[in-house]
Amino acid sequence: MVEPDASATPRAPHTAVPGAHGAGSTPVGGDLAGWADEAGRCYPLLPDAPGANGTVTFAVALAPRREASIFWTYRDGKPCEGGAGSPPGSDLTLSVDASDAGKIFSGLLQPSVAFMRGRLKASGDDALTLAFLRSTVDPGFSRWLRKVGELVSVERSA
Repeated sequence: MVEPDASATPRAPHTAVPGAHGAGSTPVGGDLAGWADEAGRCYPLLPDAPGANGTVTFAVALAPRREASIFWTYRDGKPCEGGAGSPPGSDLTLSVDASDAGKIFSGLLQPSVAFMRGRLKASGDDALTLAFLRSTVDPGFSRWLRKVGELVSVERSA
């Protein structure tokens, strides 16, 4: 099992997230706690996911046994809270490695395609998984991705 990094700050100088912006690579390094805090607060940009109820954790594997996570909660299909970390009792955990996360954040890889290829792994509530994946075709999801991708880029320059 992957353990969340309590400090969320890597010991290595940077962890590469290839493809986060264009064909290059964007390091997610320095203050990962800051990235997760900022990205976690972007939950209002997520589109509604009709039928969704529960908490979703999006975990990015940075290295063996190290991850940065954000979460959000749907109530009656609407994102209503979120933040950094992985709350106990998440109904759904979406896991992806840093390389594929960069591709998802940049729009180069659709989450549904990553899921079908086994690159985005889901564990937990199947109905919540399907509601989330359906919501990714909404233009609001692209806005959320763009904002989270910008935060990855900001971490690069920090």
